[in-house]
Amino acid sequence: PTMLFEDAFKERFRLRYNEELKDPNDPRVVDLRCELTSEFLAEIKKLLGEKKLSLTVLSSVERNREYGLDIAELAKAGIVDEFIVDGEDFKMPRKISIDKIDFESFRRATAGTKAILRPQFTMWWNGLSTSNFKKSFENDFESPCLWDAAHMPWKDWERIRRIDGSDLTKAEEWEKKYPDSSRVKRLKTVNNYDIIEYPWWLAF
Repeated sequence: PTMLFEDAFKERFRLRYNEELKDPNDPRVVDLRCELTSEFLAEIKKLLGEKKLSLTVLSSVERNREYGLDIAELAKAGIVDEFIVDGEDFKMPRKISIDKIDFESFRRATAGTKAILRPQFTMWWNGLSTSNFKKSFENDFESPCLWDAAHMPWKDWERIRRIDGSDLTKAEEWEKKYPDSSRVKRLKTVNNYDIIEYPWWLAF
């Protein structure tokens, strides 16, 4: 959908509020952006028929609204069946971490709905730690999704296989036996640039 400052968006703003869009920081811009995104996703949901719609989202309800996603409305309307919450907020310096996930805001936004909440763990940001699984379960989230799981050696898969529901006893025992099993060793600098603050993907 057109949801920034294209002519179609400005025209819809004018028809809705009977005035021209002048200030990009007008809170009504975010409201309208969320409305447009919800309409678009509702069309996708209709096309899916009986299939479920899953959506990967940023780390807090408030941050998603800035990008045009009203988590509460999408859950209440039954448009999105499953929210996969990433520990990403698109703020610099960039670091993806489960510690960024605002679990409480998502629980409040989806309370009383059938929406499922799952965390997304990113392997190359140490997302595979058993403590992350534990934190997720303690916050009433469902089993996580794994991003970049190709980085995972057999030892990590064996540890995950030992997770029994929310019981991490066997997985924690395995982790003590094989600590820091990741074969990915991240560089801290490239040509004297801090690659956490200036990651390579910003060049694209």
